[in-house]
Parts: sequence; C-alpha cells; structure tokens
Amino acid sequence: MKLGLIQTKQNQLYEFTNKGLNLSKEEVIKYRSEMEEQAIGLIRNACLLDCDMIVTSEAVNFCGQQDNIRCDYTEVVPELDDIFFKKVSSLAAEFEKYIVLGAYNRRGENLYNSAIVYNRRGEQAYHYDKIHLAGSENDRLTPGDEYVVMDTEYGRIGLAICWDMQFPECCRELVLDGADLILCPTWGWEQIYGHARAYENGIYVASAMSVPFQEDIVGMRNPSEVISPEGKVLASGSIDRAEVVTCMLDITDCRGYREMRMSDRRPQTYRRISGRK
Repeated sequence: MKLGLIQTKQNQLYEFTNKGLNLSKEEVIKYRSEMEEQAIGLIRNACLLDCDMIVTSEAVNFCGQQDNIRCDYTEVVPELDDIFFKKVSSLAAEFEKYIVLGAYNRRGENLYNSAIVYNRRGEQAYHYDKIHLAGSENDRLTPGDEYVVMDTEYGRIGLAICWDMQFPECCRELVLDGADLILCPTWGWEQIYGHARAYENGIYVASAMSVPFQEDIVGMRNPSEVISPEGKVLASGSIDRAEVVTCMLDITDCRGYREMRMSDRRPQTYRRISGRK
C-alpha cells in the first residue's frame, strides 16, 4: 500500500492566540473555503502520485474560534452533503482511492470533529467522531462514543484524531479490535507519544499534521510521520510547508509484533481501567 499524508498549511482562522479577531460570517466562509481548496488540491496531487490510502490533517474546514467570529457557529459548519464533501467523494471515485478526510460537520443540531472515510467508489463508508475533545472543542462539539476499525484489502485500519492519541486506552481499544495501522488526522502531533503508541502496541501509526499559521512546526510537535511497530520513523514531512508525504507499507507484517505486545496482558487485574471492583 502506498500511503499519502496530506499536510496542510493553516490560515487566519487558526490564529488561536489572536484575541482581536472579529470575523464576519462571510470572512469565515472565505477562509474556510481557502483551506478546503488547499486540501482538495493536495488530495488530487496524492491521487496523481498513485497513493492508495490518502489521509488529510485534522479539520481542514475549521471555522475558527467561537469568540473570534460574529455569527452563530452552526451557520458556518457544513452538513455532510455540502459541496466540499462532494468534491472529496468525486476524487475518491475518479481515482479509485481511499480518502480519510479530517473535517468539521453538522448533523442535525450537533457539530462534530470527524474522520470521514471515502471508499474507492466515493461512498462515505465509515466515519469516526473524535472522542477526546480538547480545550474549547468541549464548548461546541459533540464527542463521539465509538471507536472505528475498518476492513480493507491492506489490513485492518483504526482511526483516531489528534488529542485521542494522548490516551493509551484509545489506541489499545483499536489494537484489541485488530488494527494493524492507526491513522491520525491532527494539528498537534508529538513524537513522544506518537512513537510510544506504535511501539507499545506493536503496530504502525501514521499522522497527517498541519503546519501552524505564521510559523513552522516547532517545540514538541513534529510534522506528518509514519511510525513502524518498533517506534522508528519511516517517513516524515517538512516543518514549514504544505505537501504530500508518501510511504510504502505492508501493514500486515506487524502482526507478530502486535501479538508479542498483547500476549502477556493480564486484563483481569486492570480493575481501575475496566471499572471493575
């Protein structure tokens, strides 16, 4: 399998520390559209590079912080039949690729931060709603309540989003459901836990990171990465630009590592984790 990670470059909507932003509905839609078109262009590039599985960074259609916009937040979060989602669906069908899209979406009155999976026919085959919401996401988004592992011809693939990876239990749930690879759209990929999640579970982990607005990826954060079951970096993006990061993988070859990591577990003793007394 050829994996393609879509590393986007953020715009003004992502200025989290700028308390002076006061964007109109029209400005939010303009900036959101810029990010959507950037993502569409990079996805198309990944298709032309003949990537089999394409993963975007988190919330490529982010609508800004509620405190920074002058409209009802629900007015700028699109539903799943929005033209943007139709464009992604069309690319998946045209090139017969899997696409994992990190995107905000509205269903009824509820808003979600999701990983939406399009199959080779362009159908929305799976969607995972971020379970571990971070910071102000808790003020406006609805958390998911179900982990997702999908069957593909390449192996079983689990989904997580950004802050989910801070919690070892999240990845362990996916691994116990047979995940050979975890795909993670994110804005905050940190090597220290990303590599640990791969190594401690004996699986592949891949993150599609987003470059912050007005700066490079710095500090504890890392660019987009593909990690082996041994915790080694197989592919990595740049720290300063939007791009497609590619890597060839046979994810089923991790199963010996995964079995080694899982074989001596004693779940009957994990009383606090399981909620048993």
